[in-house]
Amino acid sequence: MLAYAKSMVHELITGKKNPCIEPKVMNFICYIDTISPKAAEIVSANLPGGPSKRWMQKLNKRERMGCLLESSVTDMSNLMKEGIKKRSISGCDVSFSLSIDATKVPSELEVSTSYAAIMGGAHPHHYISTRDMTSIEIDSILKQQNAPISIKLADEIKVVIMSFQNCPPGVSPLEIVGARPQTSNETSSFTEDAVAAAIVATLLKTPSSNIFFTNYAVDGVAAESHDVMRSICRFLDGKSKYLASVDNKHNAKSDRYQLIGGSCVAFIGEHIIDCDLLQQAGVTKDLWRVRDYASDKLTATLFSYKTLKNLAIGIKDEKCVGLIGDACALAASFCMMALHLHSVNGTLVPAKHRALYLFTSMIFFTSTSGVSMTSK
Repeated sequence: MLAYAKSMVHELITGKKNPCIEPKVMNFICYIDTISPKAAEIVSANLPGGPSKRWMQKLNKRERMGCLLESSVTDMSNLMKEGIKKRSISGCDVSFSLSIDATKVPSELEVSTSYAAIMGGAHPHHYISTRDMTSIEIDSILKQQNAPISIKLADEIKVVIMSFQNCPPGVSPLEIVGARPQTSNETSSFTEDAVAAAIVATLLKTPSSNIFFTNYAVDGVAAESHDVMRSICRFLDGKSKYLASVDNKHNAKSDRYQLIGGSCVAFIGEHIIDCDLLQQAGVTKDLWRVRDYASDKLTATLFSYKTLKNLAIGIKDEKCVGLIGDACALAASFCMMALHLHSVNGTLVPAKHRALYLFTSMIFFTSTSGVSMTSK
């Protein structure tokens, strides 16, 4: 408001309609423009010294980045280097990790006028330039009628985000550096490309900072779980300097099927993890015969104190018929899974405690027999 007041005084004294606009004013208008261009136009027109609509369009054009869908190793490494430069602090090392996950998108083709391309297809037909196409050719591709190429529609997009430590004041710790449209749970080299780009980015020369790539995290699909396994083995063998991990919520959902799904018998030492005790204890059926496989809430509720309390009451009241050792194996498994979830989801957990909880739960579940190696 002070900057706007200065602009108004300048306009009244000099009579000029285009006073110098302070950065704070421009940042304020640009922020409104990202939410609603019409609102930004109204604010700018009714407050002194505001930029015109035409000038805002020129500014947006200057700041427009290349399309993230063109995510080759070189493209991603260049974006990572730019992100590192923004967050470099003199005399301090720069550490970053990668988060890689997919999210659902509408399955349809459309033309992007900003980038002059047809988008909506799965890789490698996710970005088709329209610069040398006629309107008839573009229409045939969109309708997939007598089209020169057959396009498989994407129903999700996988995104790579950098997460930094010790950022300068006012700078976001997150930077989106890549994206690739694909079909559901598609197996591709995108994760390997993102890791390769991160390794190249660490070679960036800075005057007073060392750059470290520490870890990458993915969801729990089988193909990426194998990538994580190989990365951990390379780290333990001293062949790489970064680790890999799987999202703990995906871990919990995957291990839930292994422990109580009924497709196999899981056991610890000589004791079976007796999942039938849940039914005998009166635990809600929706928790152990799952319909919503993607729900994180159902998983957290299953591995909760309430479930263990129902189990304990059932044993005490002799409603649950089974060996006490098998009941202990079930309870211990649920406690370890709750610890695994709390290590990441807990808001006030110290970093050393998080590492201890993750390591302890990992040792427990890798020691469980009858569970798929992929889940481990």
